[in-house]
Amino acid sequence: MVEYLVASGQQVFVISWRNPDEAQGHFDTDTYAAAVLEARQAVADITRQSALHLNASCSGGIISAGTTRAGGLEVLGSAVDLQQVDVDSCIVAGVRDHIVPWQNAYRSTQLLGGKAKFVLANSGHIQALVNPASRDSRSSYRVAGEHPADSQAFLEQAAKLPGSWWPDYAEWLQERSDDLRPAPGKRGGGGHRALGKAPGTYVLAK
Repeated sequence: MVEYLVASGQQVFVISWRNPDEAQGHFDTDTYAAAVLEARQAVADITRQSALHLNASCSGGIISAGTTRAGGLEVLGSAVDLQQVDVDSCIVAGVRDHIVPWQNAYRSTQLLGGKAKFVLANSGHIQALVNPASRDSRSSYRVAGEHPADSQAFLEQAAKLPGSWWPDYAEWLQERSDDLRPAPGKRGGGGHRALGKAPGTYVLAK
């Protein structure tokens, strides 16, 4: 998806979580949340932009979304209330996801503030996200203009579209992005020096 979004005109930064060992055994939700905020600030410094799109999946989605009950979780000293998230959201789920049932993911349309868009991919947990756009794609996905509280009501009214949902998502992002600018000539900036090529030297740790 990173390559596809870059080709679509988006500048992409990635946080890649390492598998913790005993040395990171003391990490908690605050630790990971603080890391997300630190990375977000680095992106803002480098791009000189105060606003950015956040795409989170799996554990990253949990950290970004918080909890389903207002005040049920406290992160970095603040109670989490998803209704206070007043930016638009695009939520993607897989109809055959055995880890996160799509009906559970659909609840986010009712929990988050702002305008939500729900995309239901015709695949499982991994395939729902790793869904490259191509002419030969056998994928399909469902979207709807309205998001009723009942997930079955959404399913009954949603239109089934052929192909990958990536182009739809790229268009959704573009509608919420500034005009295109020339790509940066080098990595880093804003006081942040490039330490090496992606994905980083931590992948060499044993």
